[in-house]
Amino acid sequence: MATMENIINTIKMKSLATSAMTVYNRLLKADLVAIDDIMLFSVHKEDAAGIFNLPHFIRVFTSTYGMSPSKFRK
Repeated sequence: MATMENIINTIKMKSLATSAMTVYNRLLKADLVAIDDIMLFSVHKEDAAGIFNLPHFIRVFTSTYGMSPSKFRK
């Protein structure tokens, strides 16, 4: 389980650090990413956009290609 701070840092660092890209790819492959208490703490606008872009990407990819990104990779 990761904290929101970890997820935000991963999204920010994914293009700079191999380890962050690895974690980001695992998030993309996940069948479910539950974000529970996002409205209960202060998040910068740019960070919130990064958090919400991940599910949006997965949704658009799935509707475009008819399969999730993780199934597409296999």
